[in-house]
Amino acid sequence: MLKSKKVFTLIAVLLLTVFLVGCGGNVVQNFLNENAAELEETIAPMRAMMGEGGDIRVEAGRNNEMIYIFTYGSDADTAGVDDILAMQSGMFEMLAQGLREELELDSFTITVRFLDSDGTELASQSFEA
Repeated sequence: MLKSKKVFTLIAVLLLTVFLVGCGGNVVQNFLNENAAELEETIAPMRAMMGEGGDIRVEAGRNNEMIYIFTYGSDADTAGVDDILAMQSGMFEMLAQGLREELELDSFTITVRFLDSDGTELASQSFEA
C-alpha cells in the first residue's frame, strides 16, 4: 500500500513539474507528446512498484481528459486499491484543477484506472475540474 501511495505522489510531482516548465500546447495530447521523454524518465523506475509485468501509462482521453492507467503485475498485492484511490483523491482533484487552469480549458478531467495483470479493472475514478 505504501508503494502505491509513492507512485501517486511521484506522478503528481512529475506532471506538475513538467507542466510548470511549460507545455506550449492547449490540448492534452500535445502536452503528453511534448513531454513524453520527461514523463517516461520519471515513470520508468516506478514500474517496478507495480510488480512483475506491471505498468504505468498516462494517455490522452476524449474531451480534455488525461487517463492514468496503473496495471499491477501478477505478483503484486492488489488489496486495498479502493482505499488507496480514496486517499489520493485530493491530489488528483488539485492536479486536474491546475492542468485545467494552465491549459486554459473550460473543463478538464483526470481519470485513474487500476487494472490487475489480466486487464480487469479493480478501481476507477474521474476527477473533474
